[in-house]
Amino acid sequence: MCTFIFTSCLYCTVLGQHVDNIQMFCFSNLRECIVNRSVSDDTQSSVLLQVCSTLTSSVARPCWLLRNALVLFVVMDRYAVALCRDSDRLSELLCRTNVLPLGSGAIAGNPFNIDREFLRKELGFSSISLNSIDATGDRDFIAEYLFWASLLMSHLSRLASDVILFCSVEFGFISLDDAYSTGSSLMPQKKNPDSLELVRAMAGRLYGRLTGLMMQIKGLSSGYSKDLQADKEAVFDCHDTVHNVLHILTGIISTLKVNPEAMRNALSPEMLATDLAYYLVRKGVPFRKAHDTAGKAVILAESQHIPLNQMSPEALQHVRLSQPPGVF
Repeated sequence: MCTFIFTSCLYCTVLGQHVDNIQMFCFSNLRECIVNRSVSDDTQSSVLLQVCSTLTSSVARPCWLLRNALVLFVVMDRYAVALCRDSDRLSELLCRTNVLPLGSGAIAGNPFNIDREFLRKELGFSSISLNSIDATGDRDFIAEYLFWASLLMSHLSRLASDVILFCSVEFGFISLDDAYSTGSSLMPQKKNPDSLELVRAMAGRLYGRLTGLMMQIKGLSSGYSKDLQADKEAVFDCHDTVHNVLHILTGIISTLKVNPEAMRNALSPEMLATDLAYYLVRKGVPFRKAHDTAGKAVILAESQHIPLNQMSPEALQHVRLSQPPGVF
């Protein structure tokens, strides 16, 4: 499509067509490009969602996270939920992007009594532009697309960070397939998650594209300005980046290997302190007091060098304070 746009523009120039017609042609096709590329991204997003769903439903193992016991399903499902929202945003974006600007002319419409509704139906657009100046000079449809891609990349970047953490030697909860890892130039035993680190880097790249476009359009007067010629690079780079990242992450997630034993070993009795506080609340103790009591129980267990879950009811009486009878 990109080659088609620029080849067609060159052809029009050779024939001596007016530059405004070329600009309008590019603008109309740019919208079509974004619609087509957005549909492609939506397909890739659906693939990733399917892979995430498959993974999260099959690895319900205990997992250490923020000093609390979770299952890996919860961690991974968090990203599936976020990607569902991204998919919804893309659908909403398509409704605002699939607008026909044809007939707007350079800035003031055209005098040829063109049936724009007929053209809209024939060309497959959802609606027609409402103002000729807005249609030729506004780029909010590009800004929205770049923002959508940036927000999607923020979720994928955080997913990459979690996977990097969980596959580190210190955690060892999951293992990356060798196809998505590289060796160290110095340490033979090292396995680097370079593919995931590059995914994080690509998020910053897209943020830069979005910021650059906003700076580009912020001070323009009404109508078309040559400044807007620079929007194509941002759109095409944005699409290619998202497409490649989704492709890589789909492969990474579908080939992950889970290490349940490492997850079980990471569990510690101290994680039960929250459950102890919940237990006290269910016994009628106000949460503030329950929290204080559970904290003192942890301190007592540490001072006696015994796990929290092995403390006897008699030992817990030392931190009972004014709890109701029968709590411990």
